[in-house]
Amino acid sequence: MWRGEDGVCHTAAVPNPATVLGARGVELLSGLVGSELDGVRDVLESLEQEVYDSVEATDVEPRVESSFVGQNPDFELIDEHCSSVDELIQALRLVDIRWKLDMLMAAGDVVADL
Repeated sequence: MWRGEDGVCHTAAVPNPATVLGARGVELLSGLVGSELDGVRDVLESLEQEVYDSVEATDVEPRVESSFVGQNPDFELIDEHCSSVDELIQALRLVDIRWKLDMLMAAGDVVADL
């Protein structure tokens, strides 16, 4: 994620959002149905709003932000040690603020396709 001089947050589209979550993350989400899936969608939206609220409270530093333009996280969030959706959500909560919005968007894309 990067912020423009106007403070607006931007993310680069991830060609395959599932790669950000990893096979285990996708497997965990794929097992959800009905209200469980709706609950995850609600949590993702809440976490996304937390990111926006957090970054709005800080000044934009154009020189810093310019180094992140178009960049995606270069790591998988979830690995084989993640054993539940609750652990997946906790992992999303712990992602550095710089990459959290990218991760949340990718997770949202995966959930939207279920």
